[in-house]
Amino acid sequence: MLNRLKKNKTFYPFVRNLLTPIYSIFFMTLFRIVPIKNNKVIFTSYFGKGFGDSGKYIAEELLRSDSRVDIYWAARKQYRSSIPKGIKYVKYFSPEYFFHLATAKIWVNNARFSLGTIKRKKQFYLHTWHSSLRLKKIEKDAGDMLGKNYIKSAKRDSKMIDLIISGNRFSTNIYKHSFWYDGEVKETGVPRCDLFLQKDKILEASRKIRKQYNVDKNQKIILYAPTFRKSQDESKVYIDCAKIGEALGGKYKLFVRMHPSSKYVFPKSNNITDVTHYSDMQELICAADILVTDYSGCCFDMMIKGGVCIICAKDMEEYLAKERDLYFDYKKDLPFPITTSEDELVNKIKKFDYNKYSKDVEKFNKKIGLCEKGTASETVSKIILEQING
Repeated sequence: MLNRLKKNKTFYPFVRNLLTPIYSIFFMTLFRIVPIKNNKVIFTSYFGKGFGDSGKYIAEELLRSDSRVDIYWAARKQYRSSIPKGIKYVKYFSPEYFFHLATAKIWVNNARFSLGTIKRKKQFYLHTWHSSLRLKKIEKDAGDMLGKNYIKSAKRDSKMIDLIISGNRFSTNIYKHSFWYDGEVKETGVPRCDLFLQKDKILEASRKIRKQYNVDKNQKIILYAPTFRKSQDESKVYIDCAKIGEALGGKYKLFVRMHPSSKYVFPKSNNITDVTHYSDMQELICAADILVTDYSGCCFDMMIKGGVCIICAKDMEEYLAKERDLYFDYKKDLPFPITTSEDELVNKIKKFDYNKYSKDVEKFNKKIGLCEKGTASETVSKIILEQING
C-alpha cells in the first residue's frame, strides 16, 4: 500500500508534507516529559544517509577525548553497518529518534531538521553544513530555486541553531546573510577537512579505499563526482565515463560518486567503479589523484587536500538558467581548469599544468580567507564538552 502511494508523484509529496510535521510534533511533545540527559549527543547527516561528513570526525574525537559522552547516530536502516562501536545506532525518523532528540543535550546536524522538530530551552544545536565552501548558491541566496516547503523548514530550523561552524571567511559571510540566522558563526575550520591536512590520515584512507575496490598499485584514481539536476535529463549532462576510461587506458581507475539527491545510475562498465554508497566522501577524496566535478563543492575539499581538481561542465548556461546560480564566476574566480567536453577533459588530464594550478590555488585561498589547520574536530569537540560540563 505504502509503496503504491509513493509511486504517485503528485499525491504522495502532498501527504508526506502534511503528515511529517504532525508526526514530529506528536513524538517530540510526548517525550518532553523525560528529563534532558546532559552527556547525550545525537548526530545525523544528510537526512539519515549514513555515518559521514563533519559529524563523523566530531563523534570520533568525542570518543577519544571523553568516554563519558553518550553518543547516538540517527541513520536509515541500510546505513546501520557504517556506524562504529562506541556510537549507538538510532533509526532515522523513528519514535526512538524523536525520543533521543527530545532528551539529548547536544544536537549536531549538517542539513535541516524536519518541520515539527522542537528544541527545548536547555538543548544546544550545533550546525555543521555539508560543505567546506560551495559553488552553488544556497538557502536565501538561491531564491526561487528552492521549494516553499524547504524554505519553511529551513527558516524554522535556523531559529533553533545555537552555533554554526565555518572554515573560511567567505563561508562565514554566506551563513550570516543567507541562513535566516543571526547567531554566532565560529571559524573553527571544518572537521571533515582535518584529514586533508594530515599526511598519515591521507595515506591510511587511500590504502583502505584501494584495498576495498581492488585498485592496482600502479593505477591512479580519477573520482567523478557531479551534482544533481532537478530539471534536466542527467544522462545527457554527465560525462561519458566509459569513453573517458577508454581514452586514458589502464593507467587510471575511474570512480563515480553521485550526489545524495540524484537518482541516476551510471550504466555498468569495466571502466567504472560505483562508489556512490561509500559513506565517507572525504576518504574517497584522499584516495583520488584527480577529482572531476561540475558544480559540486567537493572541488574545494580537493583543493584543501592539495590535490588536482578539473571542472567538466557540459551544460553551464542551461544549469545557470534552470537550476542554480553560482557564487563564483567560473572563468574568472576559480583556480580549477574548466572543460566542457570529454575530449577537452582527457586532454587536460594528460597535459595538466601543476605549477600554474598551485599558484592559482594559493591565490584563491587568500581571497576566501581559508582558516583550515587540521584541528577543527578537536576544537569543535571542546565546544561540545564545554556545553555538557557547563
